[in-house]
Amino acid sequence: MRTEAMIPAADGAMLHVVAEGPEDGVPLLLSNSLGTDFTMWDPQIPSLAGKYRVVRYDTRGHGKSDSPQGDYSIALLAQDALAVSRAQGWESFNFAGVSMGGMTGLWLAANAAGRIRRALVANCAPFAGGGAVWGERMKLVAEKGMDAITEMVVARWFSPAFAARNPAVIADISARFRATSPTGYLGCCAALRDMDLRPDLARIDRPVRVVGGEHDPTPPASSIPGIAGAIAGADWTIVNAAHLSNIEDAEGFSSALLDFLG
Repeated sequence: MRTEAMIPAADGAMLHVVAEGPEDGVPLLLSNSLGTDFTMWDPQIPSLAGKYRVVRYDTRGHGKSDSPQGDYSIALLAQDALAVSRAQGWESFNFAGVSMGGMTGLWLAANAAGRIRRALVANCAPFAGGGAVWGERMKLVAEKGMDAITEMVVARWFSPAFAARNPAVIADISARFRATSPTGYLGCCAALRDMDLRPDLARIDRPVRVVGGEHDPTPPASSIPGIAGAIAGADWTIVNAAHLSNIEDAEGFSSALLDFLG
């Protein structure tokens, strides 16, 4: 059964949540990337919803969730994920996230270990480059809106071969990116700009799988073994995709997730 609701975060912001699959299914929380919404996980739902209670939510600043003014933090985004899980009545849950969602998962695995069973983190790194990386992008959005960066960003999300074969997917993702609240986008950019989870990785004692994209410019596939190596017991895999790996290589990503969840 699929349900849809708005639930409050700790600071009162409202988060849009979609749940599907059997109500007594294994808990699985999915977290979207920067500039997308819960629908980015559509390719995974057919293979998950039979066994898992799959909960997707729009990260604050995205989709139908609220977009409060000001800078966000990775800790705040992780607390939102915990608020979503509490609204489901879950004491603990499995987690999967791509890009910003993966970074949220790293924070949770390090700082809320009692709540996390397993975490798959994809196309992400514990450090996102700081102000040198984010300053110009944030300036463009603040001055000119989302249109100013849509083409540049989406071009990095998919390999040229995939984009050429799937113009409808590119059009849909681009439209969702343009529709993202500039206020919310800037708030999340600030969270990634200020994030540095490198010291946290050694504290993680949950099972973690790190997924990279063979064609992902950031983080490159060559960095994935090192990220996994900093987490005790973590493993890693590379799928045939660029940045939004769960969309570009939906079959490979879903296989990696199902294998990891067991």
